[in-house]
Amino acid sequence: MKKILLFLSLFYGSTAFSQTVANTPPNIVQCNPNIFMDSAPPVDLTQQTPLILGGLNPSMFTVSYYESEADAEASVNAIPQPEQYTVPAIVPGYVTIYARVENNNDESYAIVHFTVTDVSLYGTEPTLIVCEGYDVPDLNIGEFYSEPGGQGMVYASGTIVPQFTHLYAYAEYEGCILEFDLIAQPDFIHFEGPLEPLTGCDENMDGIALFNLASLIEGINGNNQWIMVTFHQTHADAEDGVNAIANTSAYQNILPYTETIYVRKYDGTCHSVTSLELIAGDCEGASVTGMVTYDLGSNECDTGSVGAQGLPVSFNNGITNYVAFTDSNGNYGFVNIPEGEGSLTVGQGGTFPFTTTPGSYTLSPEGEEQGYNFCLSAEDNSTNISVTMVPMGNAIPGFDAYYQLIVQNTGSTPAGGTITITFNNASLTFNSSSPAMSLSGNVLTYNFAQLMPFQSVTAAINFTVFTPPTVNGGDILEFTAALSGTDDITDDNISIVNQTVVNSYDPNDITVHEGAVITPQQAEGYLHYTIRFQNEGNGNAINIRVDDMLDDNLDWDTFQPVASSHNMQTMRTGNMVQFYFNNINLPYTDADEAGSQGYISYRIKPVSSIAEGDIIMASAGIYFDFNPVVLTNTTTTTVQTAASAKDFNNTAFVVYPNPASGSVSILAENLTGEADVVFTDVLAKTVLIAKVAGNTNSIDISSLHSGIYFISIITEGKSSTQKLIIK
Repeated sequence: MKKILLFLSLFYGSTAFSQTVANTPPNIVQCNPNIFMDSAPPVDLTQQTPLILGGLNPSMFTVSYYESEADAEASVNAIPQPEQYTVPAIVPGYVTIYARVENNNDESYAIVHFTVTDVSLYGTEPTLIVCEGYDVPDLNIGEFYSEPGGQGMVYASGTIVPQFTHLYAYAEYEGCILEFDLIAQPDFIHFEGPLEPLTGCDENMDGIALFNLASLIEGINGNNQWIMVTFHQTHADAEDGVNAIANTSAYQNILPYTETIYVRKYDGTCHSVTSLELIAGDCEGASVTGMVTYDLGSNECDTGSVGAQGLPVSFNNGITNYVAFTDSNGNYGFVNIPEGEGSLTVGQGGTFPFTTTPGSYTLSPEGEEQGYNFCLSAEDNSTNISVTMVPMGNAIPGFDAYYQLIVQNTGSTPAGGTITITFNNASLTFNSSSPAMSLSGNVLTYNFAQLMPFQSVTAAINFTVFTPPTVNGGDILEFTAALSGTDDITDDNISIVNQTVVNSYDPNDITVHEGAVITPQQAEGYLHYTIRFQNEGNGNAINIRVDDMLDDNLDWDTFQPVASSHNMQTMRTGNMVQFYFNNINLPYTDADEAGSQGYISYRIKPVSSIAEGDIIMASAGIYFDFNPVVLTNTTTTTVQTAASAKDFNNTAFVVYPNPASGSVSILAENLTGEADVVFTDVLAKTVLIAKVAGNTNSIDISSLHSGIYFISIITEGKSSTQKLIIK
């Protein structure tokens, strides 16, 4: 097919054979009544057909329309509905259309083109958002004016105008006159100024207090959940929306007495920042006290009841959940809680299932509230003994090391039994214990008399650490205290202590009993922490408070106090735990070195989502009366599989499944060569020996009875031990 090019211009032209002639039509200009190009009405392109054909017979020629010259030449991709053509939302708002006129008899053709222009003020409808001020948007044509009809002052694109400013858009183009108006709407997240100062309770008058920032959120965002409120320590962080304060329910100021933090509101588009002054001042909150007792006599605790130790009591006011823990006599107390109505309940606390009478209290505490007592009744009979071994000081080569064994009946029925303590007699010499324990090799045996529910008993144990080169700083002393036999709850029948030998030490410290590395399997159970403190001043300490900020990788709701050197009150708010030793009257070191020391022991589980490589950190702040805080060390525990725990020791391993029956698998990817696997029972009697080689081995344990066992892998003079429960 032959084509003859006649002429080409920017907006019109034609190409044709002699048999086919096409006329160039005028351009189409559409005044868009909807203002916005993306809402322009359709255009009927076929209105151009008679003009293009001129005097040609419509029955002999076909006219089709295209958006590109190449498509028109190839006769492909014709506009399917030219009667309803929509101009694309582009800037500038016109498009070139190519019309192809084709002879139905000889297929000769001609092409002409014209433009379709959508005259609109906007390419797309603007998002009219006001943040700090209204940013005047761009227009395709025309300007914004301060008065209608294109009169008054011109507001150029990008100009910031105040809220409620009335803007008028006006344009004249291609015979079209377009105009509309809008009002700059207000910014509903804008702060009018700094917030009212927030006062926290400074108990020790040391300029440090806890602040419940979360209680301010509803007032800041007007209870509009889509407005996010965050708190930041610097103005730059608030502006950028980074490094928000995590613990808003119990924030502890860093700068003493007065500190300024910054509050950020954000609604998904706009943000606003203001300041908030925190003042550590007098304590004005209410206090609530009571007792929780266990009904042994089935008479609603009238007679024969015992104090229920270590249970969490919660006061929830709908904003914050405050938790206090019962002491050894079942007493609990809240201090400095905000006034206002809340609900008071007793939590299970890892003991046997029980009900309380009453089930709860509803109260609005003011001043000192007393006598909110609860009586516990067991839902069924259960037997459970909790075993915890606590280092009472550091282990130093050539010196004595002291430990305490804590045995508590957390079941619903009286129970007695036997505890065995296994230690490394190649590193330690056993000296004495109180009460007396029997020694056989490297195993101490302690028989304890029947304990009533919630009753506990302690035993003091003294060793001497060998001197170098037998024991050196950095060595690990391993202890395992275990209940002989099993009971209804097995995860607290055993206590493992991995203590690092040191050459010097700070008497105010925190340690994690399980050591610097735990396996993912160990991370499913409790971690045990001990905080030690010593009065190194020159006078007795009347009151002591210890603050412990729990790590985000710990499940705060599983926190449980285990033991303490002196009677204490424990409160938890979010991840802030505070231990109060009121009227402790702790001697100073020069007056009574042994009496100048104290300790706290607690347990807590990691979060269920913890993964390999996660690190759990712990530290504490100790306040002796009104003196500045004494900060402990920071201890870290890393979750690692045996394969990645090369720094721990060469024989670290994983046992699975656990509990097991029939057979058990051992994964020891760092093991080189052969190793002996020794199974011992809780009396330290060897009951099974097997040899393994390679990374993964399966061992038949069908000959072993149900109970708790210890598996030790021994190779090249090194050993590593883990607990195994056989069902």
